[in-house]
Amino acid sequence: MHTTPLLIFAHRGEARAFFGHYQLTSLPEASDLYHYQGKSEGDSFYLLLTGEGHFNALSATSAALSFLKASNSELKIEAINLGICGALDEHFQVGQALFIRTLYSEGLHQGMEFKSFNTKTIDNKDSSFPFVDLVSSHHRVLEQDKKQKLSAFAPLVDREAWAIGFTCHKQGVPLTVIKLVSDHAEGEICIPVKEEAELWSDKLLRQYLSLKETPSKAQVIVKTIDSLKEKFPDLHITVAQERSLISLFNALSLKNISNEMALKSFEESGVLELDLRPKDKTKKLIEALSHQLSPLSQKLKSALTEVSEPLSLNGFNVRFDQDYEKAIIHLSTTLQNKSDINKLITGLENFSYENFLSLLNGDIDHV
Repeated sequence: MHTTPLLIFAHRGEARAFFGHYQLTSLPEASDLYHYQGKSEGDSFYLLLTGEGHFNALSATSAALSFLKASNSELKIEAINLGICGALDEHFQVGQALFIRTLYSEGLHQGMEFKSFNTKTIDNKDSSFPFVDLVSSHHRVLEQDKKQKLSAFAPLVDREAWAIGFTCHKQGVPLTVIKLVSDHAEGEICIPVKEEAELWSDKLLRQYLSLKETPSKAQVIVKTIDSLKEKFPDLHITVAQERSLISLFNALSLKNISNEMALKSFEESGVLELDLRPKDKTKKLIEALSHQLSPLSQKLKSALTEVSEPLSLNGFNVRFDQDYEKAIIHLSTTLQNKSDINKLITGLENFSYENFLSLLNGDIDHV
């Protein structure tokens, strides 16, 4: 029987990239439980936000598993806990991804819990990251003496995984745990972790997607993106951007344009020297590759942006037909006062619908 994943996160911040990548539906019958219905049964999953700490994780995971089993007796669940953790060993690097092997827990009154739990055995031969043990703490690890105490049991620390493991063990649900190192458990880490939340969440999504890829396909993607990051270390490539880049490189190769040839014009454009966020530089790279793939399409896009400028400058959000096949322009806006109405009227009066139609009819050079 096919198993359906239940992805378990402590915080929405850790799951942010999943909400952006998938169209998730909230289940009103269960608190902080969401569902994604893919095109096939094997592409569907549930997502749970537990809240921080042992007790929140224990109660939320137990409630979610009980609800799912009660709603569908044929449903076979496999839990996957994804999140960040602290490293108690300096050998681990911030941002490093790790499979968790065994879960330990600090007791409520500073002792250690008697029970430990093993996660599901995963074929790790094609993985670039190893199995490591983890201890869950009831409190944030901020002092050196506590860090040393917990490091005797495991090199990583979080606040929820053991409670999730306890619940899954009780309900007979296999559990996989994937963690990203966010810090070295030194001092107050909430602010820097919050600042990097988008990056951590994107990496967690990347690791989840890698579990679903065939090894050969995953290796091709990783090799291409790794070589790109090595060539342009200033870039930050999100999962969505990664997929776009892979598609563009594949399409360009069909036109006998190698990756090296495609990247040369980007290098010469001067974008890397601009004062842009790393993710925005990657966006410029995607635009440059798209232009090489279809110069006419990019020229049309630029011309449409120019002809619709009176609308965008006066308060309209402008969107065209995705394939530029239909003479349709979608406008949306927000009214806050009477002066906004006058601006919108000005924008409509200065917009040339005739030029818009001429562009879609192919007369790009004479508009």
